[in-house]
Amino acid sequence: MTDELQVPVQAHPDADPETESASSAPDEVEQAVAAARTQRVSFGDWLRGLFGVDVATENRVRLANLSAAIDQYPEAPANYLLRADLYMAMRRYADAADDYQQAYDLAEAEFERGEWGMLAGSVRERAREGLVKAGRKLKR
Repeated sequence: MTDELQVPVQAHPDADPETESASSAPDEVEQAVAAARTQRVSFGDWLRGLFGVDVATENRVRLANLSAAIDQYPEAPANYLLRADLYMAMRRYADAADDYQQAYDLAEAEFERGEWGMLAGSVRERAREGLVKAGRKLKR
């Protein structure tokens, strides 16, 4: 005998018994709503859960891809900026601060050399703002 609760399911009166298969488990939306009510998750994480996206695995894959891009192009500030944003989402604030600083330094050098113009300036400003946010999180 199993300890699982068996819930009887009634088919909709218009349902075709040949194409409809009855299930003893609540439907996926009800499960997701119940999980969201018992856990504190962001709306985005909740939506990803609806579609079967494992956020931790997704973040590990993104982190590996960004780290590989940094290894291949260590002078590209945008890669550090994107990885820093990911570290912030993962609550790895010290790592984020390091990457924001590196992105800022690289973008500042590009801006001073006149390379990439507005793009370098934009990356520099985003990195500066991210560095401030990471610093606030580290002080808590």
